[in-house]
Amino acid sequence: MKKVTRRWSWYANYDAGIRGRIWIMWDLDLVDFMLIETQTLYIHGLIKIYALNVEFTFTIVYGLHTIQDRRSLWTGLGNLANKVQGPWVVMGDFNSIIDAEDRIGGAPVQDVETRDFRSFLVDSSFVELIYVGRRYTWTNSHVFSKIDWAFVNSDWIHVMPHLEATIMDSGCSNHSPISISFEDAPGRGHRPFRFLNCLSDHPNFIQLVRVDTRL
Repeated sequence: MKKVTRRWSWYANYDAGIRGRIWIMWDLDLVDFMLIETQTLYIHGLIKIYALNVEFTFTIVYGLHTIQDRRSLWTGLGNLANKVQGPWVVMGDFNSIIDAEDRIGGAPVQDVETRDFRSFLVDSSFVELIYVGRRYTWTNSHVFSKIDWAFVNSDWIHVMPHLEATIMDSGCSNHSPISISFEDAPGRGHRPFRFLNCLSDHPNFIQLVRVDTRL
């Protein structure tokens, strides 16, 4: 790490799990990262970008491969959602899809594969960050899936509505990296509204969006 990062600092979650799986690296001259919590499936902290005077909560995740093993991820992130205030982005390899359209090839998508993920998004009021680039973020050349995601809360949307994610080319990996640029991009025009269909499954959805025609 000293050879490749020089003035960068880094942190990994080997203390939470012997296999680690998650690393965070940041340039000390540009960014400050304050660790808040480390778990086997995520690292949670606070980021400040000096030049832009921007501060936000950041959680990087790695979802395990089975439905049962991922349930602790949904529980942990759900608990964080009850504590976080201000802009928050959660991103990484969730190893899970939301809808049948998120996978091409392989076995047909079953409801049990998406149920926990969809419930977590509804309960935590997360929305996917608007993105450009590739639709599917993982492939083994036979199956194409969208399992890498970036989600934000309502405070992020209010404070930084112009930001978007870029799904990059995979390069030497079978995953596509996700990049978020904090530089202003003039001339890009208005960003389209993105709606996750799973939000309509919430039992209070109709009540919350109902328009009173008497007004």
